[in-house]
Amino acid sequence: QRLEEEMSLARRIQMDLLPKMPPSGPGFSIAAHSQPSRTVGGDFYDFVPAGGDGEFGLVVADVSGKGMPAALLAAQIQAVLRSEMINRRDVAQTMINVNNLVAGLSSTSGKFATVFYGSFHPLTREFVFSNAGHNYPVLVRADGRCEFLETGGTVIGAFEGNFYQSSSVVLGPKDLLFFYTDGLSEAHNALDEEFGEERIIDYIVNNRHRSPDEIRDGIIGQVTDFVNADTTEDDTTVIVLKMNG
Repeated sequence: QRLEEEMSLARRIQMDLLPKMPPSGPGFSIAAHSQPSRTVGGDFYDFVPAGGDGEFGLVVADVSGKGMPAALLAAQIQAVLRSEMINRRDVAQTMINVNNLVAGLSSTSGKFATVFYGSFHPLTREFVFSNAGHNYPVLVRADGRCEFLETGGTVIGAFEGNFYQSSSVVLGPKDLLFFYTDGLSEAHNALDEEFGEERIIDYIVNNRHRSPDEIRDGIIGQVTDFVNADTTEDDTTVIVLKMNG
């Protein structure tokens, strides 16, 4: 009973570390969702204000493993990332610093995380990003064309000294960015089939005219129906950022 109470408290603490509300502005809107497969998990996302002009950092990450060990490493990575983001480091340099700090602090071999970090400037609509081994976020243009945010480097925390690169995209009216963790794409049904990236892309392209809330709820509903179960095998996180007209 004591263990259950401690795990319940740990879940409340972990949920409190997630943003209460996503950023909003006259030019864009965001919807987010995160669900651990157990009481606590290794997925997290974050939004951190980074300037007076509405600029903010966006993070989505997936720590290897499940349960309490993954949750503790997730909290560690989130704290280091927030510190770097608040100090307004260059995106690529932020990833280099975070990797070195996490790799130096981790005493457990085999523990690492895939991390995607981007900095969004609402006034210019520029999104600067670096992808550390994470599932490629999907940029769906207003006309249905897809691009994938791949530039970056390897996973965070495995080795010190890793190098990371950054790139940028400019978002146009009605463009959509879709971020997710592999709990979504790797969800299995009773026949051991994966939901897969193709179904994700098909859904968001065909529903790109909908609101971020509707896209988020719709894709979660699609996966739930596909798996045909109340719980998922892995932690699942989804973020949808959509530009207004």
